[in-house]
Amino acid sequence: PFAIAGAVCGLAFALLLGRAERNRTVGDLPIARTALWGAVAAFTAAVLAGAMLQLVRGQAPPVSLFAEASWFALVGAISAGGSLVAARRGRIAAPVEMERIGAG
Repeated sequence: PFAIAGAVCGLAFALLLGRAERNRTVGDLPIARTALWGAVAAFTAAVLAGAMLQLVRGQAPPVSLFAEASWFALVGAISAGGSLVAARRGRIAAPVEMERIGAG
């Protein structure tokens, strides 16, 4: 169940970031704003998924749904910011690695 939730949150993040920051490169994206988009996407996906699940069961979504979704927002922010940092490191390290491979 958490893998599906992570995939849905990741898709929501990718769509949101792609739309909101479409004219920026990885090097231009601020880490804080990328983390914010990750939190928003994860929170929204978690609330919508939880609400749909409750409605399918014939129940009203509980108020605690927002508290539970806040954990998804935290994980989404950490994941988005961490992914951006990793992407930047990979982009910087790639030319150096290529030189090493070509020199060998």
